[in-house]
Amino acid sequence: MKAKNFSVLLLVAVFVGLLFSGCKKQQQAEVGLAFQTVTTPFNLSATKVTTGTLAFTSGTIKLQEVKFKAESDNDSLETKFKANGLVTIDYATGQTTPDLGYVEIPAGTYEKVKVKLKLLDDDVNNPSIVLNGTYTDPNGDTTPVRFEYSDGGEFEVKQENVTFTDNQSFMALVTIDPSIWFSSVTDSMMINATRDSSGVIVISKNQNQNIYDAVNDNFELARHMQCSEHNNEQNNDHDNDHDNDNG
Repeated sequence: MKAKNFSVLLLVAVFVGLLFSGCKKQQQAEVGLAFQTVTTPFNLSATKVTTGTLAFTSGTIKLQEVKFKAESDNDSLETKFKANGLVTIDYATGQTTPDLGYVEIPAGTYEKVKVKLKLLDDDVNNPSIVLNGTYTDPNGDTTPVRFEYSDGGEFEVKQENVTFTDNQSFMALVTIDPSIWFSSVTDSMMINATRDSSGVIVISKNQNQNIYDAVNDNFELARHMQCSEHNNEQNNDHDNDHDNDNG
């Protein structure tokens, strides 16, 4: 059952922003976690009027630990969760393996809500992030790109003054946006990058290290949090999940 699994696994989250959205649900408040990945092209650092673009559309992100903490101003309410064990995010869809469900949380207003994500430890042979995409230069020529991040690290996003209400479900949505990581990478760096035998620009600790270092300097798995309501379709999907679990 997802709620039970999530209480063990618990709250994994990259964005990349957090979305707390309410919907009419169980007798107690509950919270779940989801990921949104940005796959649309973004411009590289501008050195002239016309710039190239980069887009990542597939790959994986591996997390070894997730921590969730919600606390009130006077410490009358405090909830902590910790998840250990590999959770893999499919970059193309944002879905996780294993799947994440919902966990109950005491209703109330929390001064701070924090989610910490820990990538796999440094291992150049088993990168925590592997993304596949395409670089399009200013002339419109395209080159496949593979980004391999192997520096590990722990990253935190937080939200202030979040209210969890009885009979409502909340979704923590983390947005993962590589444009932040590549904000100082220029067309010149990409055009002059070495290609492997298959014509792919591999960006890793061992290949095109100047680009990797520029990305590493700006690397933040998650940066902002947002709040909005769930839409009806998402609410219905959650209903079906509970019905399936209870069956």
